[in-house]
Amino acid sequence: MKKGFFEGWYFKMQKGEHTLAAIPGYHRDADGQEGAFLQLIIDQKSYYFPYPIQKFSFLQNPYEIIIDKCIFTKRSASFFLHEKGLCLKGDVGFGPLSEIDSSRFCPDIMGPFSYLPFLQCRHGILSMGHTVTGSLSVNGEIIDFTGGTGYLEMDSGDSFPDAWLWTQCNQFPSGARMMLATATVPLGPLRIQGIIGVVMLDGQEYRLATYNGARLKKILCQQGVTEIEVANRKHLLRVRLTNYEGQSLLAPMNGAMDRPLRESISCDMRLSLYERGALLLDEQGKNAGFERQEKPKEEKQALSEASLEQRSPQKS
Repeated sequence: MKKGFFEGWYFKMQKGEHTLAAIPGYHRDADGQEGAFLQLIIDQKSYYFPYPIQKFSFLQNPYEIIIDKCIFTKRSASFFLHEKGLCLKGDVGFGPLSEIDSSRFCPDIMGPFSYLPFLQCRHGILSMGHTVTGSLSVNGEIIDFTGGTGYLEMDSGDSFPDAWLWTQCNQFPSGARMMLATATVPLGPLRIQGIIGVVMLDGQEYRLATYNGARLKKILCQQGVTEIEVANRKHLLRVRLTNYEGQSLLAPMNGAMDRPLRESISCDMRLSLYERGALLLDEQGKNAGFERQEKPKEEKQALSEASLEQRSPQKS
């Protein structure tokens, strides 16, 4: 069976009670049919707009994604969209991007796994946080994002994982920024519980990932609350998410954009970070992004207690 392909970018901007996430992308299904799309979440509404491939272009240098009349770069986003009940116009600019540390061993958040050519899905963080300027007109209402905060990431591959959890927040009193994702990752005949996570605090980066020994200790979802614990030998990260009803989006499956999911872009987060048992951070954040997707019904099976409740030498 031929593999499809997708590549998508995630531009998030927020100020006060307003949050907008724009997801431009390209996809090619297993039959070779190409297309482009623009997904949007604007406060409590979501939109999916498909486009013919002729209306998509991507340049690596200078970094530029064009979907019809909308243009996205690492320094700005320009919208000129009027269809299916949404009129979105305007320009926003981005301040200096906050990039994560990189090295030959860890060229990006995927670490050494980034060198594997057969990964189902690759994740990249382009900016953990940056300032936003400018305003947008949404169906005639002006939303001023000047003084707001942005976030930028991307994904590529043939499919999103069978099951995953992703969360991101950069609105904390201390100025901390975080991203955490865990997913069922196929590696040949094996399936592992992969983890990539990073916290930026006071100019220091704290990374928890499969490749530095991080393990998933806990995922608990009940009564509108999700709690996650991830730890390696040195650090323990606790996340508590609430108020995340979410909006409808589509995810890729073998290059076709036909897998439904829900994402919240403005939930509440409690973030706690420990280093060798000492508390480094314990704060409430707002306008956090959150996705949690279980396996398709035909494959659905609760993750084992060993995967969800692994013990760690980290004290808390």
